[in-house]
Amino acid sequence: MKRAIILFLISLFLSCQSPDKPMTKAERSAIEKIIIAKHQKMSESSSHLDADAVWSHFVGNDSGIFAIEGKLTLSRDEALNSARTSYGNLKEMHTKMQQEYATVLSPESAVFTGTGIVDGVLKSGDSFEVPFAITVVYVLRDGDWKAIHMHESTPNMPEL
Repeated sequence: MKRAIILFLISLFLSCQSPDKPMTKAERSAIEKIIIAKHQKMSESSSHLDADAVWSHFVGNDSGIFAIEGKLTLSRDEALNSARTSYGNLKEMHTKMQQEYATVLSPESAVFTGTGIVDGVLKSGDSFEVPFAITVVYVLRDGDWKAIHMHESTPNMPEL
């Protein structure tokens, strides 16, 4: 089992490598800035409780697996519907990123990793403030960077 996992990780890493010439530092830096800006737009949409705008940043297929609040959703549509339900239980929510990093894997793939604080008010009037960590895998599709996988965790998040 351990060997299978290692082989899978090696093949995943190799599949993200570009067969072309190595990227320059400037090319990497440009992609890193794009990825961080993409995530900032996604966070703004989340703070506006706009699930459709958040999920417009994702590849429109059912092959992604999203890990949110300890639950796996196996399609973009399932994750979008879950977000709509959660946002519907909120009066307001604000996301404050504390750390933001982009790692370029190839000219067509990158990973965003960050931490922050999310606070808000439920429709019941209860408020919350919790730290979170997030990792998003981006791919370049038709000239635009889209998220294909996301893992987000927030310890002690209230049930929405």
